Amino acid sequence: MNNSQIRRIILFINFYLLFTVLYFYFGRYNWQIPSNGKLLLFIISVYLFLNLGFLIGFKRSTLTLPTNKIGKNVLKIFNISCIMLIIFQIMWVITILGKFNFLSIISNLGDNYIDRLDSSNSSVVPIMQIRTLLWGMTLFVYPIGFMIFKNMPFSSKFIFLITIVTDVLASLNMGISKNIGDIVLVFLLVSFIKNKKPSKYLIKIVAMIILFLSIFGTIQIIRDNSYGYNSTDNQIRFINSTNRDFSVFDVLSFGNNTVRSVVDRFGFYISHGYAGLAYSLELSHESTFGLGISRALMEYAESYFGLSVQSNTYVERIDSEFGWPNGIYWSTSFVWVASSFTFWLTPLFFLFFGFLFVRVISRFYKYKDIFSLSFAAILFIQLIYLPANAQILQARTSFFGTIFLSVVYLLSSRAVKCNEKFIVL
Repeated sequence: MNNSQIRRIILFINFYLLFTVLYFYFGRYNWQIPSNGKLLLFIISVYLFLNLGFLIGFKRSTLTLPTNKIGKNVLKIFNISCIMLIIFQIMWVITILGKFNFLSIISNLGDNYIDRLDSSNSSVVPIMQIRTLLWGMTLFVYPIGFMIFKNMPFSSKFIFLITIVTDVLASLNMGISKNIGDIVLVFLLVSFIKNKKPSKYLIKIVAMIILFLSIFGTIQIIRDNSYGYNSTDNQIRFINSTNRDFSVFDVLSFGNNTVRSVVDRFGFYISHGYAGLAYSLELSHESTFGLGISRALMEYAESYFGLSVQSNTYVERIDSEFGWPNGIYWSTSFVWVASSFTFWLTPLFFLFFGFLFVRVISRFYKYKDIFSLSFAAILFIQLIYLPANAQILQARTSFFGTIFLSVVYLLSSRAVKCNEKFIVL
């Protein structure tokens, strides 16, 4: 039964990735790229290798540990993680914007987004450095919270709800939707993992997706207005593309301008990175000494060792060669991996990534430990961000958080086999 649930997760990922490719080729924007054939061949190959990794990761189903209680350390870790996330998000907003706004968030959303982009010294503020180093501890919040919410004591439920509200408000203060999107993605993964029958979670998943798309669309339209874009015609003109007056996705919008606007913006958000990939495939590889996979890693290498390799990355070079703006538009996670390992080895990298994802979830089904659950959550987020960027390694907080969960996942392998201190119900 566990393998059936894992297959549903993989099926969901594949349908999503297929949608991103279809939108890139048949959606609102008609991209002018060097070679559609070369791009499509690479996309097919890397997704085939990813699925091969999924397949290799499967083993015969094993029984889960018999337990009817939450491990004694789980709630301690959960409550500490919630408190840390609340503090870190409030201080993040205050450091960047000067205050944490509760009332006029929507009216200031566009301006705050621009102010956030203009802020460049936040990383040197002590509280922000602490936030970066300890961010990994906050990554337990949503996997544990969604997994055992019904079985939590009231105090833990209360602090969890406060954490969600704070995180959402912080996201809105910054004019971004990523934090909210991550919450939704973890909720989706946990729903897939918990429920053996699709009928038990399908309605919840659809409702969460619709809610997120509504929030996402609102944020994007307000940000467009801040940049002077006209949102009424649902067409934003991007570099190296022309607009289709009518696409297949207009049919799915039932002629409703609001729905079409949300579809356009979401479709662009999750698919435009393929254009950056197409430009990158035209360039030869230049060595980054293995650092090119992470912007944070390259920044640390330059700050502490004087090693500057950013100019050798594909994202930097397609900016200068083709005018694809580095830091503004995406280029898929494959481009970041290729900057470290070349495009020839990138499919093999994602074969391993697919294998790892399935093995991590399989360990959770066997031992029900919080470390594999939380690690699976960030791997799932990265799988959704494959057409965008190497999300879990880009920002300094994400980089340290990913390293932290990777290490505790490996080190806890023996511990979770010996006791039930870290077991979720």
